[in-house]
Amino acid sequence: MEALAPLSAQYAQAITSSAPSDDPAVALSEHLLGELEACDGLLISTPMHNFAVPAALKLWIDYVLRKGRSFAVKPDGKVGLLRDRPVLVLVRSGSPCVGDAARQPDFLTPYLLHALSVMGIHNVQFVYLPGLSPTTEALAQTRHALISFLVPSRLTGDRP
Repeated sequence: MEALAPLSAQYAQAITSSAPSDDPAVALSEHLLGELEACDGLLISTPMHNFAVPAALKLWIDYVLRKGRSFAVKPDGKVGLLRDRPVLVLVRSGSPCVGDAARQPDFLTPYLLHALSVMGIHNVQFVYLPGLSPTTEALAQTRHALISFLVPSRLTGDRP
């Protein structure tokens, strides 16, 4: 897949003026939202860059987090318009960012949880793979989470 194009002035104008979904300025956003709406589960594999999401993931969020399309604004706040689905977020960081061994702040986790929840997606699981040489235990945990996500239980049909 090609890298996403940066947000343009035309895109900003289109979304702030409530342009129709067939406006060429929102074509990429519509395509990405269509992919998101069609999926039964979302796998996000991302590094942690400077305590948060990398620019490429932030750009994807900027395209899919769209008023009137993935969320609505109600008197009580924003309400997601997308159906919930399982999300597995695999996070790679240079050092531990969660738990007792954390030596850096983690802004990635709360940001992604909030951005996804605004769209209506709440079933989110995070797996962290820290350090330059991950432990065998961390690799096994990541492998287990990935297999569980990709091969849902045959008994219940549910994902973790």
